[in-house]
Amino acid sequence: MLLILFATVLIVAETINGEKWPNYSNNTCIALIKEGGEIACNLTGQGHYDRMSIGNCWVSCTEGYHNFLLPPAQCERIFSVKIWAVYQKIFGELPPYGFEYCSERLERSMRCWVDDWKKLEAKVKGTMCPG
Repeated sequence: MLLILFATVLIVAETINGEKWPNYSNNTCIALIKEGGEIACNLTGQGHYDRMSIGNCWVSCTEGYHNFLLPPAQCERIFSVKIWAVYQKIFGELPPYGFEYCSERLERSMRCWVDDWKKLEAKVKGTMCPG
């Protein structure tokens, strides 16, 4: 079990390519969170995307009174609790959240979330502005 755990941590270390985490400059998941949040906020008349709450796993708007839930995996750590101590010992910090790591699976999940907001936006525009 310990060997599997160690191998997993090493694989993640290779994936990072020596960069200090988190590197948000090219993070697709964060860009998708902002994109979907902007649509949700505009669509509901709550201004613009303001921020994301990791603890509650939602986005908030600048003039908001309602928050919009994100797919839960975005706000969970990428490893189970059992692995946190080993990861922290090696890297000096807890494992990243899903949105920080942004695996292909999590990116697909976020793209679906944004696509759902885009579909709703088109539907509302079609209903409110027919013709």
